[in-house]
Amino acid sequence: MNGIPESEIISSTTDGFITTEKNMENFIPGKEAVFSSLYYETRKKLTGFGALLEQKYYEPQGVISWRTRGQLGLSGGIKALTGYQRHEPIEQTIDKVNKSFKGSKQITYLQKSLRSAKEIYIDGGHSTLKLNERSFSLRFDNRREITIEKNGYHQTKPYLHKNNSVRDRLVSGFGIGRYRIYSPISSTHCKGDAYLDLTRRMIVRLLRTD
Repeated sequence: MNGIPESEIISSTTDGFITTEKNMENFIPGKEAVFSSLYYETRKKLTGFGALLEQKYYEPQGVISWRTRGQLGLSGGIKALTGYQRHEPIEQTIDKVNKSFKGSKQITYLQKSLRSAKEIYIDGGHSTLKLNERSFSLRFDNRREITIEKNGYHQTKPYLHKNNSVRDRLVSGFGIGRYRIYSPISSTHCKGDAYLDLTRRMIVRLLRTD
């Protein structure tokens, strides 16, 4: 990443990063990059192909980015939504994200799964459907410092001091407290009145929503 100063780094995680630089799979590290060069040469000896980087996705239209692990490609080329894995058309996901930015900055949805063997062994019952109510947050996590605005969007940079990071992380949590009736609930064990309770809460939310 330090070798492409003219390009932009959109996001960086453990095993990859998103950049505006093209043809990164052809990037050859210089001798001053000791560890990168060692990896490059080792891979070349083992496979005959000395690529340092591998392109996972290509996004031709643009990327919506709002946090470290929150990016969405406008054409569907990139879909890094940790905590929100839904099989739906990309247009529908983009619409949900845009509406959330203008409102609560969260997407509430139901996740379906079957009871695990451990749950059935401990609590008894059968292999029935389990509903988990999830809340996917689109709030900026303040892991980087917001700087200048560019083309309607804000740039970020690393924090220089730990205290500033701690302060901003606390600020990002203000205003997210919710009444119990609005907090997520799950039918974890699928017994008793779990489904009935979930239905009641959803109806109350619906009636109280403008």
